[in-house]
Amino acid sequence: HRDLHSFPTRRSSDLEKSLQVYGNQQALTLLFATAAAEVTISDLSGKTVFNRQVLFEDGQANIAPDLKTGTVYLIRVADEVVKFTVK
Repeated sequence: HRDLHSFPTRRSSDLEKSLQVYGNQQALTLLFATAAAEVTISDLSGKTVFNRQVLFEDGQANIAPDLKTGTVYLIRVADEVVKFTVK
């Protein structure tokens, strides 16, 4: 089940680096080619709801931000930004 609707706000020519976000209100799985990165999630008003240094294992990390359904968020990992909403 994919409870998120996400679409990239910036296209990367290097698909290996392209951030992918999956999950639901309780937990997100991030796919990104890095070992560690600062992950920031904010709503469209600019309020930061999650900001942590996250370790990626084999290009994957799991985080548990406190997200609200129906809200549009921006997630930033390194220089990649993805806009998503929790259904």
